[in-house]
Amino acid sequence: MYLTDRAPARPRITLPPGNGMTTTYDRAGNFLRVTCRGFWPMDYAVAHLSDFEVVLHQARRMSRPSRTLVDLREAGVLDPAVADYTHATITAMYRPPERAAILVASTLARLQMRRGLNPATHAVFTTLDEAMRWLDGPIA
Repeated sequence: MYLTDRAPARPRITLPPGNGMTTTYDRAGNFLRVTCRGFWPMDYAVAHLSDFEVVLHQARRMSRPSRTLVDLREAGVLDPAVADYTHATITAMYRPPERAAILVASTLARLQMRRGLNPATHAVFTTLDEAMRWLDGPIA
């Protein structure tokens, strides 16, 4: 398993314990998992998403489409600029047949996150089982 928790390499940004984003990459399954907790500032989001994109490009070199689970259940309500940047960046990174399932804590968060997502590459769920079924399901 490859782990990137380089939060990040340009200058290191220190967050209070329990805050931030961690990405793991299982090469054998071509599966990425992003876990987000608490709050983070714009410079942290920019750096982490830049590092994440490197891992996503590695996944594209595999013989099958990548699958990503983004777990936001423990993320706080972010500054609107950080939330907009994160949403727009993640939306732009993916192309079919890649898939990213976004796991949120509530139905309201699900409705908010779905706006502007490409349904061919992204879906939002409130349960891990639903998200994994979609990620493992047939690609249209």
